[in-house]
Amino acid sequence: MKERLNRLKENLWKNKYIVLAFSVAWIALIIFSLNAYRTSMGLEAIGTNVSDHVTELCQGVTVEQELPVLDDARSISIRFATYARRNNKGNVRITVKGNESGTVYADTQTPASDFEDNLFLTVGLDTPLDILKDDDITITLSSDSIRGQGVGVYYTDRDTLEGGSMHINGMPMSDSDITVKLQVPNSYYEHFSKVIIIWSIAVFSVLILMIALEVGPQIRFAMTALLVGMIFIAIITPMSVPDEQFHYEAAYQIVSKLLGEDHTIIDKTYRNYSHFNGHENSALAYFRLIDQFDEPLELKGKYEGVSEDIDNLSCLDYFFPQTVGVFIGRVLKLNFLKTFYLGRFTNLLFYAFCVYWAIRIAPTHKNLIGVLCCMPMFLQQCSSYSYDCMINGLIFVLLAYFLKWYMSKEKIPYSEIAAVSAVVYLLAPTKFIYGLFIVPFYFVPADRFDGRRNKLLVSLVISLPVIYNFVYMLAPQITRMINRIEETYGDSASAVKIQMAGLPIHSDPRQLFKEFDPTGIPDDTYTVGFIVEYPVHTVVMVLKTIRFGLKRWFYDALGRTLSGETLLLPIRIIHILTAVLVLSAFTRQENTLSPLLRIIMIGICVVIGLLILLGFLLSETSKIDELIQGVQGRYFSPLLSYFFVIFANKKFSLPKGTERYLSYIQLLMLFEVILYILSFTFVNY
Repeated sequence: MKERLNRLKENLWKNKYIVLAFSVAWIALIIFSLNAYRTSMGLEAIGTNVSDHVTELCQGVTVEQELPVLDDARSISIRFATYARRNNKGNVRITVKGNESGTVYADTQTPASDFEDNLFLTVGLDTPLDILKDDDITITLSSDSIRGQGVGVYYTDRDTLEGGSMHINGMPMSDSDITVKLQVPNSYYEHFSKVIIIWSIAVFSVLILMIALEVGPQIRFAMTALLVGMIFIAIITPMSVPDEQFHYEAAYQIVSKLLGEDHTIIDKTYRNYSHFNGHENSALAYFRLIDQFDEPLELKGKYEGVSEDIDNLSCLDYFFPQTVGVFIGRVLKLNFLKTFYLGRFTNLLFYAFCVYWAIRIAPTHKNLIGVLCCMPMFLQQCSSYSYDCMINGLIFVLLAYFLKWYMSKEKIPYSEIAAVSAVVYLLAPTKFIYGLFIVPFYFVPADRFDGRRNKLLVSLVISLPVIYNFVYMLAPQITRMINRIEETYGDSASAVKIQMAGLPIHSDPRQLFKEFDPTGIPDDTYTVGFIVEYPVHTVVMVLKTIRFGLKRWFYDALGRTLSGETLLLPIRIIHILTAVLVLSAFTRQENTLSPLLRIIMIGICVVIGLLILLGFLLSETSKIDELIQGVQGRYFSPLLSYFFVIFANKKFSLPKGTERYLSYIQLLMLFEVILYILSFTFVNY
């Protein structure tokens, strides 16, 4: 311990100028960011979310909204649309004026390129609204953009703002109101936001100091995942992460089975989801967290059926970390909120352990793995009940073992073979397509195993869970197809027809390239038989979907959209994080992969990506759809580590020492992400 402290002192003195520079930039960012987000931080938003229509703000278009004064309102938020354009130009002007006093509370211009699609823009008022000065205010929206390059403002014809009225170019819109909110002080929200901000500043200050003092990457990134993840636990509201309700109830069922209770029912106390808005981050969830966190447990003795019955304990494989927290909470008779957040915390602990384990094992690419581990999407998933936490964590560990086996010159010990087998055993049942990540292990030199025979045996051992799950998942489908094959004769073309999965497959090969007519197929869903019947149509549909969604999937895999794709981070943050990730992939490494192995790893990523698309083609897409439906960027997050590891080379690489600056920039952006999530939640819902 004394030697470690002495080493830290030496590093502090050696890096005193770096510590000073980091500290100055960090303090400047805190001041700038808190000032930028003050218009919505810790305030209660009162108004409407309803958005039925959009009118474009451009030259010659003026939108006015009158609404009653909300006493002591500090800011105003209006929902805009960018139409997903890339070339919005010009400025949008927002003016807020008191009807009785004539006071101009706000008069600001914002570049059209700064708007985020479907999100609220918040404008601070120069002075709080005062009901003694004004009964009503008028919001005026205008723009100097030309048509087709402006942004739109959302409005509804449901008359949601009592006493409000809307005009477009002076023409009254009957019973219509723009989607607008006023922010007023709320002691609960103010207290919550201050706690989170102070906690965040303390956490990031420690992490920045760890970077400056050259603390080992395994400790530094594991602590980043753990400490920043704990902040995500608090600010990402319950049930907002995709499928979190099902994942929580799955863990609850497993605990019921372990306790010998009926697993098909759940006490209403443990299923009280009030103030939790599904995939929408709701500020009311913050209110409930503060107000009810310490309430004593009072079981109602009234039960409801679980959302989806888990009839065996096989799901324990990928719900194990969450189940530990729920088990502790129920055994200790903790209330619902404490039990729920404890399950999130144990999931996060497992992920932080995987991060530490992977970086400690990996002989190269330590910084790349660490940077990727701490991207917003990974932090959100590991801070929730999602079993993506286990998938992502184990894939990092699997990659680390592969790099060690491939680049090490020593014989591989049996303990590591057992560890890899255990990792694959846990990974394979979750989403079996990720089992393809074991393929690079087949390219580890045979001398690491004392000969080809031992290598073949080890490869078979670590592949067994994947082979089993492939057979388990695909065999029933293949059997079903074979059982449904029948031959009929005498059709108009005198060709043999085969029925596969309910769709005809013609023996004439020229028929494979005919155009698809959706009216000629009674079934409205895609099947394996359809893919064989119309391969060209299938390929075209896949390529169109990739062309449309590839960039969005990549950004979303890093965390552009959170909380069920409703929380959209500013694109500038994602661009900076992407740059940090790409540069991390090019940092100098002592050993690199062979060209053949790089090609193999790209191929694995492509195959897994195509299987994901085909899975959603068969499960989520109707024949009237032009693109494959239901695909989200988070499904591709596990591919990123295997994809970016191929870029390290000896000819073009960044010098050593760059890693600390990249990690520092990532931390600054994560602080911005936390402030943005808070701001978004307080304003939007």
